[in-house]
Amino acid sequence: MRLDKDTKFTRPNIKQELNKTTAFMLPALDLQNSKTSYKILEHFGFVNCYLDHKQGIYRKENYLYLLFNPTREAFKKFYTLYEIYKNHPNFVEDYMIDHQLIMVVFKIKEKWKSTYEMFKQSKYSKMSKEYADMFKTVTLSGKVNIGYQYLIIHKHKDYREHLEKELDVEISSNAELMNIIDLTKETFDYARPIKIQLNEGQCQTS
Repeated sequence: MRLDKDTKFTRPNIKQELNKTTAFMLPALDLQNSKTSYKILEHFGFVNCYLDHKQGIYRKENYLYLLFNPTREAFKKFYTLYEIYKNHPNFVEDYMIDHQLIMVVFKIKEKWKSTYEMFKQSKYSKMSKEYADMFKTVTLSGKVNIGYQYLIIHKHKDYREHLEKELDVEISSNAELMNIIDLTKETFDYARPIKIQLNEGQCQTS
């Protein structure tokens, strides 16, 4: 099948709030450079990052699955993103699930495998403290921005007190500061995928 400007299609309307895997594990792929920043991923219809794809043909314990649901215009230029991620050292494969619904599979960097396992077990405070630093940034003006992920991984006292006030509960100092993972939200469940080949300017499936 060849898609061009005259192709008629129905674009799946995939709308989901960001899950925990996206919030915590996306940095483990080292995609956050100028060519693959989060804003660039969003431009190409990034939906979520998953621990598994239920119907996927590439399934391993240390894989992450990035789902894209690009608009028609972004889809026509998706090959430009493909040219970037196909050379990523941890890129595994990509495939089309439906019209303009694309899954891109990466494997976790060796350095972050233990952190990945702790995340899957909801043992957030056991995740690497070095990894947590990826959620702390400094602006050009010197302002330090700290993501809630950093506070959760560090079991930060101020964040625990914030949660206690917000939820009107008492939280043990030994408790994790986020609820356990719901695998139904961290696993993508859809139709059987189709192998995709992305060529310059066009998409072909087989």
